[in-house]
Amino acid sequence: MIKTKKIFIFSIIIFSFLSCSSLKPQKSINSNQDYRVDWFNYNYFFLEGIKQKVLGNYQEAINNYSSALKIDPTQAAVYYEIAGLLSLNKDFSGALEYARKAVEKDKSGNVYFKLLLAKTYKDNNQLANAAAVLEEILKVQPDDFLLYFELSKIYQELKKYSQAIRIMNLAEKKFGITDQISLEKERIYFFMGDKNKAVKEIERLAAAFPSNVNYKALLAETYVNNGMIDKAQKILNEIENETFEDGIVYLSIAEFYRLIGEYAQTMEFVRKAFESDDVELDIKVKLLISFLDVMSTDKEFIQEVKKLIEIISDMYPKEIKVRAVSADFYIMTRDYQKAQKELDYIVSVDKEKYDIWNQLINIDYYLNDLENMYRHSKEAVSLFPNLMEFYRFYIVSAYATKNYKDVVEAVDYVSSVPFYNQAIMMDFLHMQAEAYYKLGEYEKSDFVYEEILFRNSEDLSAINNYSYFLALRNNKIDRALELSQKLIEKEGTNPNYLDTRAYVLFRAKKYDEALKMIDEALLIEPDNKVFLEHKGDILYHLNQSKEALKYWQMARDKGGNSEILIKKIENGKFVE
Repeated sequence: MIKTKKIFIFSIIIFSFLSCSSLKPQKSINSNQDYRVDWFNYNYFFLEGIKQKVLGNYQEAINNYSSALKIDPTQAAVYYEIAGLLSLNKDFSGALEYARKAVEKDKSGNVYFKLLLAKTYKDNNQLANAAAVLEEILKVQPDDFLLYFELSKIYQELKKYSQAIRIMNLAEKKFGITDQISLEKERIYFFMGDKNKAVKEIERLAAAFPSNVNYKALLAETYVNNGMIDKAQKILNEIENETFEDGIVYLSIAEFYRLIGEYAQTMEFVRKAFESDDVELDIKVKLLISFLDVMSTDKEFIQEVKKLIEIISDMYPKEIKVRAVSADFYIMTRDYQKAQKELDYIVSVDKEKYDIWNQLINIDYYLNDLENMYRHSKEAVSLFPNLMEFYRFYIVSAYATKNYKDVVEAVDYVSSVPFYNQAIMMDFLHMQAEAYYKLGEYEKSDFVYEEILFRNSEDLSAINNYSYFLALRNNKIDRALELSQKLIEKEGTNPNYLDTRAYVLFRAKKYDEALKMIDEALLIEPDNKVFLEHKGDILYHLNQSKEALKYWQMARDKGGNSEILIKKIENGKFVE
């Protein structure tokens, strides 16, 4: 649609009339009482009503105005004030009663009283009465442009379309041909089912302003909407190279070309509309969303949409809605790094959108971007502490990025949540046990491993890690022997389990058994640098220092580069 100046329906402005007639009673109710007493009391209540209304105490204001009416029931302004307040309180029937009295008591023909009466008739769905009052007002206020539209609207609601046309013809006679009046008449004729007259109105508008390309474009759009494609084509051929003050016209032209199947020209004019500052951002965003809804694998169309994304991204770099629709586009086209960038900006500005956080963290996971996944998930759990789904990403990424303190704290928190997924909880406990070990809190690490084994005594991964960590510390070797034996009983061909058993036996000073076990592991993985180093350790303690040095060197050749391994090679002896 062609954008026109907005037509605002009139509203009644409630205000007080501080005239002498509203402050002074016409006569005393009590003939034996000095009228000045009545005047004082009336003045007090009326002004107090004004004060309470300004303060927003509407019922108090009504009470004071009512007291003023008891002193002088002839004051139209007081009825008007009460009617206005009742209307604000949505007491429409009460408002109508007082609005009628305001007009009845008024001797000056105050137009505001009548406007309020028309409004209250309308609020009470007495549209015919509202129209009658507005007709009266129009006779004394023929220069009120908006009044014609309000009256026309009421006649349209009454389905009295000929009366609505009559009113708009009066407006046109008074103000001349304008786009607001012509568009209103076109709309009325449309509801009347008179397509020809509807088109005629826009033709008259375009003819009245032959140099206005916007009106020509409006006429072309009208032709398109009414199936008059040839006429629309003729006009668009004349104006398609014009620069329009109203950028929305480009979208009308684009729609025409879409209807006749001219894809390239459709997108050309869509781009022009997107480049126009005059086209509202919301229109651009809604159009982009509609494109995303129908976007498939058509590479040409995808490139066109991408151009539109780039245009509005350059024009509105800080607009959240632009960033959001851009993110959707990049996700649909699998450009996840750009989507990540857009979503990262959104959460930096607006932190309360759970869906955006969820989308962003899942993209971090997909990209295996553990640093960003840790950063984003850590902030997400602080913002949404009761939403457990973020904790899985947080704990995993904290563990992967060696933020071990965060791991142990997060697992403690999750473990306090009843009915949490127990399979996932076991994974968390594994990470917590290892995190405690990395932090040097060995007793806590042991405690967690014992908790895991209490829950599942057949957890071979926990058995392997726990027994190996005990061996590394040369602590609780009897427990390590017990656990590592279970590994061999359950999976005696697993090279990692064989290595763990070998290292535990080494710590228990059972070197011959250890050598046999590490040889079995090396038969399966002969190039494993850890296994090679461990064999060197065992051989050294079997007094085979030259052979030990040989295996340490082999471990280094296979990529081993720990400080301890280097020292073993340099010194030619075992180093803890």
